[in-house]
Amino acid sequence: MAKNQVHGILVTPHAISYTTLEQKQDRWSVVETRSVPLRDAEPTLLLEQEPFSEALRPHTTAWSGRCTLVVPASFGMLRIVDLPSVDEEEIESMVELQVDKYSPFPVEQLQISYESIDQTDRTTRVIVVAVLLDRIQSLGEACLGLGLRVDRIDVDILGWWKSIREAGEVAKNGRGISILCETDDTILLVTENGSPVMVRSLGPQEEASRDEYCSMIAEETEYALTSVEAEWGSTATLGCRLWHRGDEQPDLADVLEQTCGFSVTSHALDSLKPLSESIALRTTEGADEFVNLAPGEWEIAYRSKVTQRNFLVATGSMLIVWLLIVSGFLIALGIQRSGLKKVQMHLEGLKGPAEEVRIIKANALFLEEYTNRSNSALETLRSIAMAMPDGVELNQFKFAAAGKVAFQGVSTSQQIVLTFQENLQLVETLEEVELESMGAGGRNRTQITFRFTATSPEASL
Repeated sequence: MAKNQVHGILVTPHAISYTTLEQKQDRWSVVETRSVPLRDAEPTLLLEQEPFSEALRPHTTAWSGRCTLVVPASFGMLRIVDLPSVDEEEIESMVELQVDKYSPFPVEQLQISYESIDQTDRTTRVIVVAVLLDRIQSLGEACLGLGLRVDRIDVDILGWWKSIREAGEVAKNGRGISILCETDDTILLVTENGSPVMVRSLGPQEEASRDEYCSMIAEETEYALTSVEAEWGSTATLGCRLWHRGDEQPDLADVLEQTCGFSVTSHALDSLKPLSESIALRTTEGADEFVNLAPGEWEIAYRSKVTQRNFLVATGSMLIVWLLIVSGFLIALGIQRSGLKKVQMHLEGLKGPAEEVRIIKANALFLEEYTNRSNSALETLRSIAMAMPDGVELNQFKFAAAGKVAFQGVSTSQQIVLTFQENLQLVETLEEVELESMGAGGRNRTQITFRFTATSPEASL
């Protein structure tokens, strides 16, 4: 029986961390939390499939259910805005206009998502996230290669916001600041009356000295507060919560107090839930309402791969059954031939050499007809399945009279259908391959439907 599981996978330049949740009755419980280092850790590896696949493959063989990838805030562009409280379609249009205003890249090159974080009768506060498609495409292909179903891509700051809020570490009144010092990034979060108004990735320490890093964080925080006052109004800052990994950072706290003029308290990130667990829990709480940077075609590609695998398994099973039947027939035929041989020897002196040659020839033709694999209907089915590229799903297949074969299905693009046609024309068991129709179809007419016909010698068997 398949387990109802959810996996939160955090991807950073140096490691992959994941948490697996499993539902038992009405509760989700943690099955496993683990961190796997990436080989030859370099920031560029975050964009490559091979290190990701190598690190995760040994741990995913028994996985089932949905997966959520988590990428760092530095991976994309984040902005918090107040929009009119209108229907969702209008909010989506306004979000795209916001991205077009502040992004240096065309919206066609971006994967955009948003999440409502506060709402009144008049306004809806949303956090907008935009990431270059190229930056997440390789991770999606790696997950598909591992057989993982990635339903969502989330951002780390939203997982931290969930953990901080649930821990009661957010100022309910006035303006508050949280600075999260992680190994690979430093995140600034500004809240107003318990609701975020700014989130920004300040970057890791990297090659800078400790003094330079502390000065940079203090200056960026001061600049961010100035921007917040310009956009959201002037309000006294109540203080700053400095979240650290490992030892406390009194030097950074001192520089922040001297530069920005507010008090700083230190808190350990290890006292919160692991980030991968928070993201996995967000998935169980209603993923449709949260940020999701996963392209829609990922789900189509996953379903197509599953369908193709199931089709090949079914075809292989049918082929095995067919071979067993033929083997049994050949054994029975061998027994029959043994009996015939005795009769032939008894009648040899009566029928003569010519009659004996005629019988042997007839038996040879008889065996050839039933053992020639190229004349097998199942061979044609297997050949068509092998010709299917990724992104193609068959939903109807039948043999008609006069050696005709017809099959139809859906794809993610016209180019993939044309590639399928080229592959079919190379199949030796098919003749007169013809693409009868191709056009938009499926839900919301986002898929390409097609129909092929061809002739096959086995259709008359």
